[in-house]
Amino acid sequence: MDIEFILSCPECGLQTMEESTVTLAYPQEGVILRMVNVPALVCSNCGKQLVTGDVAHQISNILQQVGNHVALQHVSQDIRQLRAQVSQVQSASVELIYA
Repeated sequence: MDIEFILSCPECGLQTMEESTVTLAYPQEGVILRMVNVPALVCSNCGKQLVTGDVAHQISNILQQVGNHVALQHVSQDIRQLRAQVSQVQSASVELIYA
């Protein structure tokens, strides 16, 4: 992620957004999809987290695929396939946590 402009935080209004990585959790079809080391912008003042459009689009695609595959018996194989499809979020780890 290469942000070439100063972004004001939508929560507190200060220009304190910094490139970082975050952990995101999404409840999905009876499981929790946790993504670790997702590139994001984080406000150093209030902690507000933002992901860029490209990352948000990839997360949306992953969530859709998890929803389509979560009922399958071979969840570990599905997770390997999902990991392979995460291009911009290459350092992110993806795991399912059964609730």
